[in-house]
Amino acid sequence: MARPCLTHGAKDLVEHDPVQVRIGEQIRRVNIEQPVLVFLLADAWHDVVVLKFVHTRFVLDRPDLTIYQRGQARVLETLVDGFHSWMNDPDDVLRAPRRLIDSVESTTQAYVELKASGIPEVEGWTSGDVLRLGRSRAVIDYIASFTDAQAIAAAALLSGNSDRHWNDGRSL
Repeated sequence: MARPCLTHGAKDLVEHDPVQVRIGEQIRRVNIEQPVLVFLLADAWHDVVVLKFVHTRFVLDRPDLTIYQRGQARVLETLVDGFHSWMNDPDDVLRAPRRLIDSVESTTQAYVELKASGIPEVEGWTSGDVLRLGRSRAVIDYIASFTDAQAIAAAALLSGNSDRHWNDGRSL
């Protein structure tokens, strides 16, 4: 049923004013020389609106999906709060998972280099800001590397609700 709606594709895009993006070793900022306007033809725009409605009504608004999403949000909150507090605990920080510690070191170093680069947007950063950003980015990247099962197991371990401490703790 959706196949006919999706056949328009790229031929319905009309591009005006090309974009020029400057990319260095790491993307630090995007330099847009000229504004870009992209228009859809009327039929394609209608298809997009219909697909957005169908997706919202029949996918996003389903209670069985909503309850699952709320559970995932709770797991993510537990993981972020748990690992963040672990990385800020001076007594236990060295007992954190090695991969997380290595990630904190590398992301913090990247933020140190970014601060030293002289970009005006980061001039006001303090060393505390750099450390906080490095830790936060490392925690988010670490959690993002988990499968759903690993995330659920780690959240249970961090909250003290796991009955499989030895088995689940190995995956960290």
